Amino acid sequence: MNFQELIQFISLQFHIDLRSDSHESCSIKIDDKIIIQLEMDTANERLIIMTYITEIAPGRFRENILVEALKANHLPTRIGTLGFLPETGELTFHHFFSSQTTKYDLISQYLTEMIYVCMQWKDAIDTGKAGPEGRQSSNKNTNPFGLKP
Repeated sequence: MNFQELIQFISLQFHIDLRSDSHESCSIKIDDKIIIQLEMDTANERLIIMTYITEIAPGRFRENILVEALKANHLPTRIGTLGFLPETGELTFHHFFSSQTTKYDLISQYLTEMIYVCMQWKDAIDTGKAGPEGRQSSNKNTNPFGLKP
């Protein structure tokens, strides 16, 4: 997998201008709510897609969110792993793709679903809920960046 080609493919698919930085990573801010970061691992074997969902303050509410995140990580329909960065207090979501076998269009489809799930978590937390209610799936025909082709 060529990272530059992937970034160009995603740019064309979603009609947005993306560029990688000097570290071969690319960040995408979605609706001023979440940030997605794409980068290759150091061995160039896996693509890492990570989303910074939201910062959660210490306390009982954070504990409740993390309990819900652990439950979500064990759902058979999950598409990634929720995590927590103690240094920043942020809830995260990530997934790894093999650079040898993964097709660009699969990553593009995955981004749509990932954005939807992460926005569900962000919106739930912002409204005082420990996690989203109901099934976490999306309408795959929509553009997650809010742009029309």
